[in-house]
Amino acid sequence: MPTNSKLYIGAMSGIQSFDDKDLIFMNRSHNSQEAFNSIKIAKENGFKNII
Repeated sequence: MPTNSKLYIGAMSGIQSFDDKDLIFMNRSHNSQEAFNSIKIAKENGFKNII
């Protein structure tokens, strides 16, 4: 893909839980704080449709 091409992403989803115990049980590699931070970063970068 050329480096000057643009990619449109209409929505972001995928965080199954913000409870660390649940995340450990589901064998996720992130914790709840990292999940919250990812939403914050997405909003700061213009994502509006975060589901």
